[in-house]
Amino acid sequence: MGMSRGIGGPGEIQGQIQAMEAQKSELEGNKQHLKEAISDLRGRKSEIEGNIEELEAKMNQQLPPEFKAQLAERVAMLKNARQQIEGQIKDFENKLAMMSEARENIKQAISARKSVLQQFAGVMAQKVAHLANREVGHPKG
Repeated sequence: MGMSRGIGGPGEIQGQIQAMEAQKSELEGNKQHLKEAISDLRGRKSEIEGNIEELEAKMNQQLPPEFKAQLAERVAMLKNARQQIEGQIKDFENKLAMMSEARENIKQAISARKSVLQQFAGVMAQKVAHLANREVGHPKG
């Protein structure tokens, strides 16, 4: 029959829905891990910023020039680390946005397939009613 083309028969559609539900669930788990990673990165960034402030405050004190140079080097290193973390956060936030969009697309596809299943059920109910009426000798419509 023509069920192998297009969206498929009711059993195939139900299988597609289950696969999509699993994808959606996996995506939600990945989103949660990404949110946790972003939170961790923000915490590390905050710690680095605190260290930068502390070192900059020490640099304003009366210290030997070689010690100030060491502090300045550490501050530069920490600022570089902060910048890298900010880049990671931005990348993760972009991935999170893409995951949210993918999740919405999956939800729409699931909804469309459920709608097709309901249509199949309606057509099948009409056929059953028509056959039942024909068997009783009362043709429908």
